Amino acid sequence: HGGDISHRWGCSDLLKACRPIEIEFKECWDQLYDADIPIISAYGNHDFEVAEGTGNADQWSVSEIAQSTQLTDAINTRSNKFVERALQRSEHLGVSYTAFGPTGTIGQSMYRVLFRNLQIALINCAANWGSYDKSGIYSSDVQFNELSASLDRSMTTLFVEHYPILSLISKSEDVVDLVGQWETGKAVHLSGHFHRALQYQYNGSDGNSFVDYVAPYPHTWPGNTPGFYALLIDSAIGILQVKKIDIPGLPDGTTCRIHIDC
Repeated sequence: HGGDISHRWGCSDLLKACRPIEIEFKECWDQLYDADIPIISAYGNHDFEVAEGTGNADQWSVSEIAQSTQLTDAINTRSNKFVERALQRSEHLGVSYTAFGPTGTIGQSMYRVLFRNLQIALINCAANWGSYDKSGIYSSDVQFNELSASLDRSMTTLFVEHYPILSLISKSEDVVDLVGQWETGKAVHLSGHFHRALQYQYNGSDGNSFVDYVAPYPHTWPGNTPGFYALLIDSAIGILQVKKIDIPGLPDGTTCRIHIDC
């Protein structure tokens, strides 16, 4: 799953109605594990708040720091726990993983995941999203470099990241350079964020090429039919096919009220 799990976990500015991850699993994801289908997830920009007031405390009053820190921590901690819990829940179904944690106390981890001779580089929200704690804000360079060093260049590999490469700005060249180290056909980059199915081809510095498949969302979006991607993979040969699967959706403009007419 490519991120945008639950918009800010429902947290209001007063920290009311924050959605527990246990409820998210129970109402949505457990049906997959119960059917012996492993699922892992990145988180997206809707799941993580920029650490305003935490790393720039000299610009905020005491009350503003306390409120901002409490809200961002409540949201971001849930997202970190959700990603980790999904990996843990998939272990008995054949998934193994290594975590590369952030420099700050709160921030995205990146993961090397193995499943049936397939390697998944779970970059998470974006290669350039940093971490934070009471002492400041930190770049994601350390865990990105650790993840890169851990990957087996001979294995068929899926790179999963919420943001498409073209939106990363400061880290886009690093991501292209990393994925481009795999032979053509042995790696793809999978992303989301744009709410519609798109494809962008990139060429690595050594002549290898790969595609960033931007996923559709499972809801109607203007100009896009809802759906998901299905991948046909032979771990020895590589990525044989990436196909968009359309699913039924509501007409454009339909009001969607959760648990009622969705």
